[in-house]
Amino acid sequence: MELFALGVFTDVWVTQTEHDGVMDLVVHVKERPRVTKIDFAGNKKKSTDDLEKKLFIHVGEPYSVSQTRTQIDTLLKLYREDGYAQASSDAVPDTTAGGGQVALRFVIREGEKVKIEKIDFAGVTGFPEKKLRKQMKSKQRWFLGGGQVDEENFTEDKEKLELYFHNHGYRDARVVSQELLPGSEPRRLRLQVTIDQGRPYRFGQISWTASKVVPSADLEKPWRQKAGDGYDLSKIERAKADAYSIYGEKG
Repeated sequence: MELFALGVFTDVWVTQTEHDGVMDLVVHVKERPRVTKIDFAGNKKKSTDDLEKKLFIHVGEPYSVSQTRTQIDTLLKLYREDGYAQASSDAVPDTTAGGGQVALRFVIREGEKVKIEKIDFAGVTGFPEKKLRKQMKSKQRWFLGGGQVDEENFTEDKEKLELYFHNHGYRDARVVSQELLPGSEPRRLRLQVTIDQGRPYRFGQISWTASKVVPSADLEKPWRQKAGDGYDLSKIERAKADAYSIYGEKG
């Protein structure tokens, strides 16, 4: 029902009353309680002003459990971007005031600011872990710094590691998971990257088809790989760029 889809009611139902050959329909609605107050508890590392800037739930709006869960994720992202990877939070709705009112409190457990002391890999054979770590934006902690926990870095790490494998023979390789595990002390974590490496591939015979404007021989000239060479995605992308350039020169 479209009324329910508005998100401002917890229930919508219809009753019927018949009189004088006419059917009356009465639509009943039960409104969601309204948020009358938002506050925070447990925050010491982040000011209330900092947290309020991340709020998209506002006083006067209908209370929604799903929106509140999403709001918690937004608040925790603020902490995790600053190295508090173990931060957690609950939302406590207080309806004791009655009258369809909800006072919403976010209870935050900030935890310790943590750093990555070690990055290791599971599922990898034939590649030194040191070389894989060099591909990553996330770094191990050492005496001059490093070790920051940043979830945005994890996304970039995944892309870079998969590209590295694709450029070194493993066309199907993918990062399965990136998991933060307890380290040697409460403020230290270990980042374990699990990779499904897959089987290695090699190039076979290379040919260009459906080329009418440019002879196939001209397109094949920039290609330096031979049948039997290890699969390398970067070489394929380079060959495509060279082909676009040759066609561009032809107008």
